[in-house]
Amino acid sequence: MNKETLKNKVKEHWNNNPMDYDNIKSKKYSKEYYDEINKQFRNVHFFAQKKKKKLFSKIINYKNIKNKTVLIIGCGCGTLTTEMVKSGAKVTAIDITPTAIKNTKRQLKENKLKAIVFEADAEQLPFKNESFDFVWSWGVIHHTPNTKKAAQEILRVLKKGCHAKVMIYHKNSIFYYILIMFIRGILQGKLLFQKPQELLNKYTDHSHKGGTPLGKTYTSNQAKKLFSGSKNIKTQVYGLRNELYFIPHIRNMCYKLPDLIPKLILEKLRLGWFLVLKIKK
Repeated sequence: MNKETLKNKVKEHWNNNPMDYDNIKSKKYSKEYYDEINKQFRNVHFFAQKKKKKLFSKIINYKNIKNKTVLIIGCGCGTLTTEMVKSGAKVTAIDITPTAIKNTKRQLKENKLKAIVFEADAEQLPFKNESFDFVWSWGVIHHTPNTKKAAQEILRVLKKGCHAKVMIYHKNSIFYYILIMFIRGILQGKLLFQKPQELLNKYTDHSHKGGTPLGKTYTSNQAKKLFSGSKNIKTQVYGLRNELYFIPHIRNMCYKLPDLIPKLILEKLRLGWFLVLKIKK
């Protein structure tokens, strides 16, 4: 399958399976509907902010982006777009799927906020060189066929001396080696009939729907090479509570102690599924 055909399959999948949640009770596309999505998104990403603090405030310095030009690559349902606009950033948000664009525009409208939002490809950003003070992408470019090209596009549109924050899936993680390759691949025998890449596609996202057309993982060193030409790159690893569910009786402990256990194992030991890069141009 050539890269363009694969990209179209990726686009179709995410257009039909947007990053929302199946158990939302509010009327679809209402302000309450998006509020519920944002609340669940926040709960899932418990590691990214303290209670009552802004979403992702441990990773995003909102003071630094006030009145600055910000590009969001992969806007999903508009959760981070809304948060950044509320914080005073001049936001441009793109996504490869029409569904994400509609959701983001709807959420902004329900909150009486404005941003530039349109459909675009991360591998071919329609912006001039050095257009943005800050670029944000969370769990996006590891799904596009040419991740290296997307990474270089981020560098191209980022102003000199400015930063980008990008999350991609972490190969040296419990999720990859234990949950996917060992439990699914070896114990369940799936590697006898499927290639590692096929397992990765199936179990990175939407496994209950058969997986995604493409998912990739990177070590810290591999990730840094994607952004060759950058001045400086720092990495941090995070993870979700469900990455520890393979340990007997750990599920209840994770909810009783929602930060302590996951942070120790997934962050401090750098075994989490989310590899976050802070890239300076």
